Amino acid sequence: MQLESKDQETLRQYLLGNLPPEERASLEERLLTDDEFYQELLIVEDELVDQYLSGDQSKAERESFEAHFLLAPERQQKVRFSRTLKKYLHHAEQTAANANVVARVAAAEPVPVPAADRGSVRMPFFSFLKSNPVLAYSLAAAVVLVIGLVSRTALRNPVSQGPSQVLAVALTPGLTRDSGEVTKISIPPGTDTLQLKLQLPQADYTSYRARLVAADQSELWSAEDLKPVFSNDTRFIEANIPSHVVKPGDYEIKVAGRLSSGQFEDAQRFTFRVNR
Repeated sequence: MQLESKDQETLRQYLLGNLPPEERASLEERLLTDDEFYQELLIVEDELVDQYLSGDQSKAERESFEAHFLLAPERQQKVRFSRTLKKYLHHAEQTAANANVVARVAAAEPVPVPAADRGSVRMPFFSFLKSNPVLAYSLAAAVVLVIGLVSRTALRNPVSQGPSQVLAVALTPGLTRDSGEVTKISIPPGTDTLQLKLQLPQADYTSYRARLVAADQSELWSAEDLKPVFSNDTRFIEANIPSHVVKPGDYEIKVAGRLSSGQFEDAQRFTFRVNR
């Protein structure tokens, strides 16, 4: 299915969080019922990631990408994977090109002009691999390696994957903004993840859900199936929040426990303030 330019732009604005609420509801309904339309969404998603990594987005689009698109952990993983793959591709292509030049010079054959100098015609991603089996096999091996590393890291930590700077902060329930007793957090530059250790009451919940809300009660981040951890008779869960989500201001973490019925029950609330 080839979407019209209007539909592609609508999907783009939806992924960037710029679509009006009345249009968003109908689009999400179509995504649930139209498989081809959903596949087009994934294509637009890939294009946004590629443009972000290539620096081809405007300042406004880049801010929307970081503030909305990257809220989903699976999209963060896609960006990390694409960045790693691009670096490998560039290195592998340069290596293959250099080897090709040496071989042609040794055989006294003319060296072809690089594609970048022949015009700006865009070709489908990976199409050049069809004529270069050595590079194709090398890329396949790298993809398997990268996927293995990403998958293993994802199992250990669904949000903070790969090398990152983590700021860990322990929060105690009961503090409120009104009382003036609120934990203040300063996030150093270069921090990728804010890891909140949330102390919990003794209760028989199998897992927990955590939701981060701003002062206006808008939800900025959430995670489910968080398992309790014990340390020195203290029960807590870890909320790994991308640092770009939290700007200077007041926030609240709402924690709910999962009952045996599968329903959630409010368990605890935490308040904190971010300073930069």
